[in-house]
Amino acid sequence: MKGKAAAFMAVLAIAAAFGLGAGIYLERSASNYAFAGDIVYGERDSAGDFAVSESLVLSEHLRLSTLYSPAGGESRAESDWGSFPRTDIWRPPSVEFDFTEAEVAGDVEDLLQDNALLRSIYEDISQEYDGSDDFLATFDLADYTDTYTVTPVLGSMDDGYVDLRGEPFGDMFYMPAPEGSIYSCELYRAGDRLRMLVTPLCTTRGESAFTSEGYVYFTFSIASESGEHPDGSTLPGGGWGVWRMPCEFPEEAKSGERWWTGTEESYRANCDTTALENVYLLPENWQDVKLELSYDGQLVLVLTVEDGALYLTTLESASGEVVDRLELIDSERFAALGLEADFNGAAFRHFSKPGYSVFLLDGRVAVVVGYDAGNCEALLVADTGCDARPDYVWEENSIAYSLVLDCAWDGERVAVLRETTVRGRTDDYLHCLVLNVAGEDGLEYSEWLNGPFALGQPGNGRLERSLETGGGQNEK
Repeated sequence: MKGKAAAFMAVLAIAAAFGLGAGIYLERSASNYAFAGDIVYGERDSAGDFAVSESLVLSEHLRLSTLYSPAGGESRAESDWGSFPRTDIWRPPSVEFDFTEAEVAGDVEDLLQDNALLRSIYEDISQEYDGSDDFLATFDLADYTDTYTVTPVLGSMDDGYVDLRGEPFGDMFYMPAPEGSIYSCELYRAGDRLRMLVTPLCTTRGESAFTSEGYVYFTFSIASESGEHPDGSTLPGGGWGVWRMPCEFPEEAKSGERWWTGTEESYRANCDTTALENVYLLPENWQDVKLELSYDGQLVLVLTVEDGALYLTTLESASGEVVDRLELIDSERFAALGLEADFNGAAFRHFSKPGYSVFLLDGRVAVVVGYDAGNCEALLVADTGCDARPDYVWEENSIAYSLVLDCAWDGERVAVLRETTVRGRTDDYLHCLVLNVAGEDGLEYSEWLNGPFALGQPGNGRLERSLETGGGQNEK
């Protein structure tokens, strides 16, 4: 198999140079390259109306795809010649946060020049400093200041294509510093320089979403170890909430389908921080908050944990007005699912689809929500986790890497596609796809797959893996 795959990859590399005619040849020769799978749970009639798609794109123009239907256990090869630029690397502009003027990193000499708060902290900490290369101490911010200042930062996209520009927020976002606002201060040597790193030990996080209507929505949270939030009555709008401000983008940026999700071009947007408004006050019993966006950009999705339950509130992106609100998971269901009621870590994922969303909690519990004219409906909550493994995988400590690639809903079941690297019985590391399908009663089907390109790809190619519904009959 390895020899055949190597030869096939060589053919693909040549095909990229010869174009459409080679694509026709590939479609014929690739019919021998199909998915190989091992069902570890359920039967094929429980696999739902899903298809796994694995595509190899060469030089952005030649795409060879294999669609696999788990319900039938069959693969179908296709090839296309056209323009297939990457669409998964662009990220919309975002708002980042400095959670106090004390949260810093850098050379001590530089940091203390214009920061009286840091100077006071350093003067106390330095009395304990023993001159070692690495020294750590903690302090209560409330011992040094009465207020806790948060500075929203208009940041750039990760890939540097969009810059947000606007007037500074000044001290708009401040609140009393409660006792127990514990920070760590690390002093360490870097050559002949003494450096200082100050970070909060409380939980801090910021969230933002850029909408098709030209607004940046954002929120943030600060919580002590006990989960309490500082008094937010001094924040803009009189409390913890979701804020927004208009951003003006050049007309040339507003082209293409779902242009607000990112772009290949470099441009600059101007934000009006003077028009900032608090459009949604969070409930008094809120514990955690997260912002997402519907597929069409018309709804801002505000997910909150309140008294141990998960709620979804939808805001109309154009007006900021509340459209709908519903409870997704109550506290008893959280306990039954073995989940913590929070958004900490990278285990929360949102997969935005036309007409619905799949929220994945803890990498396994899927919450499917449908949208209709702004109103939302909880369609399914299901645990998609499965501990079963194929015989060729060590049962204990076998998974070295795992990443959820896609989630989909076929109107009855939810599917989760995961890329997994596992240790085989021969100590080799194997790269697999894992498809789990669940319904109202939980897991119904699980299959481990080896795609046709699992053994490698040409240097100028890229792999794209996703889920389709309709048994793979969707138009590409």
